[in-house]
Amino acid sequence: MPVFRYVLTILFFFVICQIAHAQLTKKDFKLLLDGKAYKQTDSIAVSDLLKVKEVTGNFPWLQIKDITIYITMHRDSAVHAIPTILGIRGNVITEEVRQQFRRLKATNLVCISVGATNKAGQPIEISELFLIIKKEE
Repeated sequence: MPVFRYVLTILFFFVICQIAHAQLTKKDFKLLLDGKAYKQTDSIAVSDLLKVKEVTGNFPWLQIKDITIYITMHRDSAVHAIPTILGIRGNVITEEVRQQFRRLKATNLVCISVGATNKAGQPIEISELFLIIKKEE
């Protein structure tokens, strides 16, 4: 019986070590707009986009250092080659960005990309968030 306990204890510690060393990958991290998660290529109304105050991550220790927003015109299934690019330090949406959001029309495409770190300051790679602007109801 003591051998069984010994083997069970070692197995338990092995499982705990495997869980503790599991690596998070890019697909595990999600961008949140005011705490709300969006799927890739979700649609959003301009009025809802104008209400967004900050971009955060789905882990509390994730620190958003800067945001890059790409806005492209999406017409007839052809994306124009030159996007409007907006850069922000920190994770708060600025008035300059809101001014650009006001110009958006249905079928425009918005891509939000961030530079993020963990608490130790190591860079974390997060998938970009693509949103299609939908018609106002």
